[in-house]
Amino acid sequence: MKQFVIILLLTITVTSSCFAQSTRDTINGFSNIENKVMDTIAKLPEVKRRQNYLEKQTKGKRHLQFVIWEKPSHKRPYYWVKVSENNGYFYHTHFNFYVYPKGMAIKYYDIAFEKLMSLSRWRKS
Repeated sequence: MKQFVIILLLTITVTSSCFAQSTRDTINGFSNIENKVMDTIAKLPEVKRRQNYLEKQTKGKRHLQFVIWEKPSHKRPYYWVKVSENNGYFYHTHFNFYVYPKGMAIKYYDIAFEKLMSLSRWRKS
């Protein structure tokens, strides 16, 4: 029994030290590029306006939350960021953005029409 406990403690210690080393360049669990992506989305005027509206209507009880829904892959070279609100029952998505890490290009995904568009085109519609 003592050997089992010692092995378990050593395993946990080694695993946690490896994890700590691998996440040194992270803040709040996000890598530097993920933080940049989230910050870029948070600074969009449309997102700021929606955040202000939501906070005003709920007297500061609700806020927008940013979630990296999907990370870049071979098939999809972008971060999919959902801007949502927890209304107490479920998460309501206000915006879907695709952020391409090379150049930080942002596209808006209109889920109702299943259409991807540039920010300038989205802002005109």
